[in-house]
Amino acid sequence: MQTKLRTYEIIPNKNICFPIGTVLAVNQLYEILDLPSVFGKHKKNGIDINNLLKALVSYKLTDNFSISKAHEWINREEVLDKRR
Repeated sequence: MQTKLRTYEIIPNKNICFPIGTVLAVNQLYEILDLPSVFGKHKKNGIDINNLLKALVSYKLTDNFSISKAHEWINREEVLDKRR
């Protein structure tokens, strides 16, 4: 149990945190609603559109930022990594 503050000054950084529950819920509902068959036929090359849509929906459900900043989040190396 923490009994005292470790710092009095908060230093902002570029780390992005988001609840994993939101991502899991979006993934589950995306499959239940069979959205891969709806959107998958519209894009064949490059990054799978379904992964892009899941990331965008998760982002919008967890952050209050404008959609204009979503490109910064979605174009990060970790998000674009195809191994995930």
